[in-house]
Amino acid sequence: MIALNSITRRTQTAVPFAEVGRIGVDFSIENINLVQLGRTVNGKIVLKSCCSVGYEQTREELLSSPKNLRTILRQAIKEYGFKGKNIVSSMPSSDVRIFSINYTKSKNNDDSGAILQALRERIDEDLSQYVIDYLPVRASDKEGEQQALVAVVKYELVISYLELLRYSGLHVEALEIRPAAIKRLIYATHYKQDFKNVLVINFGSDKSYLTITSGRRLLFDYQLNIGADVFIEKMSHVLEMSKESTLDLIHKHGFDTSVKKRSSQVAYVDEDITKTLLDIARPSLSELIEEINRVLIFAASENHGEAITEIYLLGSLAHWEGIDKYLDKKLKISVKALCDPLEPFCVTSTSEKLEHMHSPDMAIAAGLALRGLEENE
Repeated sequence: MIALNSITRRTQTAVPFAEVGRIGVDFSIENINLVQLGRTVNGKIVLKSCCSVGYEQTREELLSSPKNLRTILRQAIKEYGFKGKNIVSSMPSSDVRIFSINYTKSKNNDDSGAILQALRERIDEDLSQYVIDYLPVRASDKEGEQQALVAVVKYELVISYLELLRYSGLHVEALEIRPAAIKRLIYATHYKQDFKNVLVINFGSDKSYLTITSGRRLLFDYQLNIGADVFIEKMSHVLEMSKESTLDLIHKHGFDTSVKKRSSQVAYVDEDITKTLLDIARPSLSELIEEINRVLIFAASENHGEAITEIYLLGSLAHWEGIDKYLDKKLKISVKALCDPLEPFCVTSTSEKLEHMHSPDMAIAAGLALRGLEENE
């Protein structure tokens, strides 16, 4: 049997569900993340099951090994109480290209035709070889300029991915792009009534993804070639330490120079080490801040001057204590690490917590699992 590790959280309390949703399945860089939510008899959406399975090989190697993947998925679904085999998933981000396309709406309201025409001007390839989907992100005049996020994936990759999951005994009801899942999660957990403009930064190992949402609307998605590896490599070079030791030091001491004690991770933090880590990281943080500011300016110009009011951090850097406070101070915008995207769905604050309280990596799977449970989606 393949061991299931990095279990984040699951509900132990028996909850009467009026409806159980689909299983959200996301293949992140380091883990397979599964989340299933349900609607209770009083209409509240709560967590039913979740788990995070660390890869014993690379993601690419696992996705090219149907038998190994089937064993892992079947074991996870059986052991952690998932119901059914219907899933919503997202393809690995390395397989998906996302474009922000401006187009002019035609008199017969044919968005797809206008988007395809605009896309042909961006991609000098045969579009018949791709699966193309789009999400309108801005609507102005009926025949004026429009904008859409367009996802482009090689047809053969989509078929291969669907067959892989089918071989594992799963039924894929929908494939979604990750920005759509993030938008759904942020709306469901933070701005149900308040349609604020929110920037979500999802940090990966070598790239990061900046997604701007406004209520139910997805406004913008941008790929940034800065990830955790940039920070770790530069810091390990200065410290003359291995990358693993440098990362351990970051997790232990963080970047928050305002506190010496922290209940979430360790009893004592060496203030001098924290200051040293922050000093070494400042050049990379300045580069990140410069890129974020460019996106903020672009977003305001594209959204009729409306500013971003909140920034949420997901992924690898969201684990690093103090990063949110540092960015908050420098950007002069509220910045929060979304450390536990499953917390709003827990039945009580005393739900059983297994191994890791902080689980920002579960955000995509949670957003996927919400599909169909949110009204008027």
